[in-house]
Amino acid sequence: MPLDVNCNDFDKLYAHLKLSEEMLDDALYGLNDNRLRLFQSRSYYSCVHSVNALFYLYGILNEKNGILNHRGLKTAFNTIFIYKECIFDSSLFAILRDSSDRRDKADYKVDVFFSKEASLKNYDKVKFFVDTLKNKIETELEKINKHIQQ
Repeated sequence: MPLDVNCNDFDKLYAHLKLSEEMLDDALYGLNDNRLRLFQSRSYYSCVHSVNALFYLYGILNEKNGILNHRGLKTAFNTIFIYKECIFDSSLFAILRDSSDRRDKADYKVDVFFSKEASLKNYDKVKFFVDTLKNKIETELEKINKHIQQ
């Protein structure tokens, strides 16, 4: 899949990467403080910002077409990066989908309980998701930098 990022989008790409890291740190804070609803929300948004950074890298998002809604983001990630281009394994979409479901329950279902043990496992999955996307982005950016330097 060809990269399609322009200079104006680099700032947004890096901003989303930074937000992804901040959200993951906030999720860990929530987990350590036993604020498991906060954990569910922040861990999901960490994934969202990672996906947005990836979308800026490939020109799916740009200064003209802005951010996708949650359903659109998940659908585009699954369709483009899992099925069409086969860049990532389908297990990554499962992490994004499950994280979204947990966030919805945490935000809107007052009668749902989250266990610390399950949340710890989910943290590992979300961290894997974020790290995988970040590594892909950094690898592609290194290629761009090498090409520019030649």
